[in-house]
Amino acid sequence: MRTKLICFTFLLFGFPFLANADFSDVLDTTRYAEDIRFIAKQGFIQGYGDGTFRPEQSITRAEFTKILLLSTFPLEKIADCTNISFPDAAPGEWYISYLCFAKQEGIVKGFLNGTFGPNEDIIYSAAAKIIVNTLLEKQEEQEGEDWWHPFSQALSEKNAVPPTVKGGNHRVTRGEMAYMIAVLLREKEKIAEDEKIAEEEGASKEDESGAEEKVTPEDVETEGVPENTDTSHEEVPEKTYTSDHLGLSFSYFSEKEGKEVFVFEIGTKIILAVPNSQNDDDFAACVADGLCSERDGERFSHVDAFYVLTKSTQDEDFLDAILRKISELGKDPDDCNLQSPPYTVENWMATQLSVAHPKALDTNMGAAEKRNAEEQETIEKCSFYAGGYGRSFFLYNPDASYSYFLYLPSFGEQGRVVRYETLHFE
Repeated sequence: MRTKLICFTFLLFGFPFLANADFSDVLDTTRYAEDIRFIAKQGFIQGYGDGTFRPEQSITRAEFTKILLLSTFPLEKIADCTNISFPDAAPGEWYISYLCFAKQEGIVKGFLNGTFGPNEDIIYSAAAKIIVNTLLEKQEEQEGEDWWHPFSQALSEKNAVPPTVKGGNHRVTRGEMAYMIAVLLREKEKIAEDEKIAEEEGASKEDESGAEEKVTPEDVETEGVPENTDTSHEEVPEKTYTSDHLGLSFSYFSEKEGKEVFVFEIGTKIILAVPNSQNDDDFAACVADGLCSERDGERFSHVDAFYVLTKSTQDEDFLDAILRKISELGKDPDDCNLQSPPYTVENWMATQLSVAHPKALDTNMGAAEKRNAEEQETIEKCSFYAGGYGRSFFLYNPDASYSYFLYLPSFGEQGRVVRYETLHFE
């Protein structure tokens, strides 16, 4: 009996697996560990026979389609579909019913030449389409090379784009797949739980009063919550922004003090901003300081920003490269003192740039005046960009062959919106 069960498992899923949420290669420190364990407990995906999950391994188009279908549809319903939907789907292969059902449901269409490429590694653009069409409302493709953007946008709105994804051609890993599915399934679970609570409380109130009184999920969520409660970053939903132009992606908090955060891309500069209602004079002054801007007729205040400065080979020392950049802009590196920052960002080496105690400062200045003067002098002597401040700092991230330099203006003293530990380059 045991032999038959293992054989059936292999035929059903196309590879041997171990039905266990505790995988030997998924540690607490493994990226997406919580998501991998979550979807494994759902029962529609498991690990391999050797007890591993292999989170960094790519996944084929057929495997990805199968897993998404099993997350939503009963196997019996899928198995009833047996027509070969694509010319490159070989008869008798384990994936025939999955591809047949997915095409029948309008989840997939295949390539323009009619094939599906079941054994090809799936890339993010195709994965976004399949997961959205399965777990969210179906979307229409956009014309042109960016046909997949509506699907990616739908995932972004749910904060379901993995921060490690690097654009439409990025090969999706099993860990990234787990993240996308887990985010959407958790939301479905929460909605179902809220509806159940609302139904139970509605029935309870009806029993007590003898009259029908509906209770909505919104009533349940806000009941007993004090007004004007300060929302911490932990309570604010995150979104992922991907820049094809700069070849990077990062996560950010989608709200700042109750206002929606928008992301603007200007050359090599990324700005995160919220709507602004200042009067004309105040807004003009804010724009002059480089802290506000107008987009499509609407005013915005910047709440975070960074610049992609350069990509350099590793044979140049980081500090020497920063001083070289200062010199290239016609400023004197001897006027600038590079200091260690008060905190670090995971996976990045950080160095703060500031002028330490400039001699020109009046010793009778108050602390605030002295700091403002110091920052102004630093802008004039050391900063690369308008709107930079003296206590801004650089991030330096080496990889196999290149080093990435970021410049961060000092919005951080008010709490950063960007999560720099999630920032990834192609």
